[in-house]
Amino acid sequence: MELFLKTPSVQEPVTIDEVRSYLRLSSEQEDDTLPTLISAARAHVESITGRALLKQEWQVNLKPPYPHFSPLVRMMKKCGYRSTKTPSLEG
Repeated sequence: MELFLKTPSVQEPVTIDEVRSYLRLSSEQEDDTLPTLISAARAHVESITGRALLKQEWQVNLKPPYPHFSPLVRMMKKCGYRSTKTPSLEG
């Protein structure tokens, strides 16, 4: 199974102004660094939680043969799916 990010999020969950206010930064010297830190923090939270904080579109590529114990095979059996490339999943 391979996952590919088709459409990444177009914005971050917080703005530079919100971060500057939270960190109590009065100057704009760090404005070049803040977007990188915001993006890294979002990616870190998403990797730990396994959830996307913002809308994203992913593509999953599945290649047979599938393990007989996987949830995908159980779902395919329930739906009566048959493929010409793999043996029948029923039985």
